[in-house]
Amino acid sequence: MRYILFISFFSLTFLLQAQRIEIDRLERDFRGSLRSREAYELSQKFIQIDSTYYTGHYFEGIYRFLRASDLLGYQLAIKPLQKGLNLMEKDFPGKLRRVKDIQPYIGVYELQHKYAILCDLLIRSYSHVGELDKSIAITRKLIDKRFVYNWGV
Repeated sequence: MRYILFISFFSLTFLLQAQRIEIDRLERDFRGSLRSREAYELSQKFIQIDSTYYTGHYFEGIYRFLRASDLLGYQLAIKPLQKGLNLMEKDFPGKLRRVKDIQPYIGVYELQHKYAILCDLLIRSYSHVGELDKSIAITRKLIDKRFVYNWGV
């Protein structure tokens, strides 16, 4: 019985890892605008493949933020942005910290950049809907990470 549980655990782990590799590949191959309908459809595909991975919520949140023009639009953008941020913090706590050496920094640069983008869009969304306390909390969270970056965010 123990062997069956052991084998099923590792097979599920490998399946999850394979799904995330596929999502990362599709994300790298995407060449369109994050404002386009294809970006939204791709985000839904990512969420369908693995809803516990941040990429689908990242794409959906950016799509909704870029298309928002009123209070309702920004409110709709907050949910996927917050979900993507929470999933990133849960899955990559070791990579979302200050790195001083160049070699480890190269490996975490892209992830930290995406994290900063999510924080920026979430801060601006909360500001647009008048929830300044939440906007300040997200700002404080980003500052506390003490990233080494110059992204212009």
